Amino acid sequence: MLGLLLGVGSYALYALHQLDHTALAALHDTLRPAQPGQPLGATPIAPASYEAVARTAAQGRQCLLALLAAGSLLLLAGALVVRRWATRPLHRLLAAIRKADQQDFTGSIPAGGAGELGQVAQAFNHVLGQLRDYRTSTVAQFRAERDRLTSVVNALDEGLLVVDEHRRIIVANPVMSHLLGLPASQLTGHLAPDVAARSELAAKLLAHLEMPAAQRPAGAPVLALPQPDGSEAHYHLLTKEVVSTSEFTQQQEKVGEVLTLRDVSEYRRLDQVKWRFLTNVSQQLHGPLSLMQLSLHRLEASQAGPLTPEQHNIVYTLARENKHLLKLVHELLDVSQLEQGTIQLNFQEARLPAMVQFVVDTIRPQLQPKRLALVVEVPDTLPAVRADVEKTTWVLLSLLANAIRYAHLQDTLHIRASLLPDGQHVQVAVQDQGPGIAPDRQAQIFQRFTQLPGQGGSGLGLSIAREFMTSQGGQLGVTSELGHGSTFVLTLPLSRG
Repeated sequence: MLGLLLGVGSYALYALHQLDHTALAALHDTLRPAQPGQPLGATPIAPASYEAVARTAAQGRQCLLALLAAGSLLLLAGALVVRRWATRPLHRLLAAIRKADQQDFTGSIPAGGAGELGQVAQAFNHVLGQLRDYRTSTVAQFRAERDRLTSVVNALDEGLLVVDEHRRIIVANPVMSHLLGLPASQLTGHLAPDVAARSELAAKLLAHLEMPAAQRPAGAPVLALPQPDGSEAHYHLLTKEVVSTSEFTQQQEKVGEVLTLRDVSEYRRLDQVKWRFLTNVSQQLHGPLSLMQLSLHRLEASQAGPLTPEQHNIVYTLARENKHLLKLVHELLDVSQLEQGTIQLNFQEARLPAMVQFVVDTIRPQLQPKRLALVVEVPDTLPAVRADVEKTTWVLLSLLANAIRYAHLQDTLHIRASLLPDGQHVQVAVQDQGPGIAPDRQAQIFQRFTQLPGQGGSGLGLSIAREFMTSQGGQLGVTSELGHGSTFVLTLPLSRG
């Protein structure tokens, strides 16, 4: 196209040059003498001739310039038309690609022509058709799976609530909606803090979510919800983090949490019946066992007459087993009281050095069979604590008894006490050099009737000890490593007196 324009321009310049040459020739002929030998210019020239020649030359130039301009415009317009016609398929292809990039696969481009653009158009339209079919089938499958999951979630007999990492509710089934007292339209898509402002139960659930995982109760907490008839329904609150793994970095990221409320009212009622039965049985057994223990003690002391060595061994064995039964009965009574909320706490201002010294004096005879050493590091300068002395002493005795039971020959046990950095609590640590506890078992040892492999006992001691400490505003925990012993730590609040 550029070459054509340059050619036309060159031709126009050449025509102008020829026009000027023709005008000059005509002027020369006019000036030539009429007779041979007559000098040039002898013949007078009329002014009209000059004007005619100049006018003719000017008109010729104007015509050629006009023709040049018109030709250039026509050529330019033709070039634009040809360019638009040539690039129209490319524009259609680009528009279709942009629509596909926006997940719109309904577009296509004319596939006419047998050239390269026609082949590209046919291939592109084929790809768009496949994408349309794939998307249609995928959307249908997704909707079917969504409807199936929705049916399953709605059919659950327990409340289900799912929140994302921004605390926005994304799933709430009908049971949870009923428990919260809000319709589903006011739950799904709303922020949990906004829902908590309209529902007391939602506020409790949010408070549980905001609590650090390390501070949450070891077991599933039980929520008591009032019923219209004045009774209470009990629900276990279970939480589970939703974790997503990045496809590229393989790093896990928390993307939400699932909360479920499971109705355990019937189990709770049966549990209460069980504990009342155990309480009655334990109370019935406590009297006879105590009397038997007293009688066996008198026999061991030869108060009823001398015993033969064989009789002494029998009495010793009976006394030991009877003592074990009495301990079990006492534990059952304590657990029953804790379960029914009838346990009585006698809070008073107490000093830890005195309590620890009493425990050490009581437990010292049990150190001799294994030749154990006991190191006590309890400063006399520790401030007084607010505690039930009897139950705290029982907890310390139980922890030391466990340490002695699992200690090796000539091990060293430690009791340490110190003021915590918060200045509001005192902690006591009981450390042993026993076999240790696996990390996945450390939470289980505080559950009722849980026994680790190779251990005896009722499985109630540590669960009772933790509840005794929790009821006093303290805590009981453990740090341990297999083969390197265990350290049980209890805390008590300072006295406000």
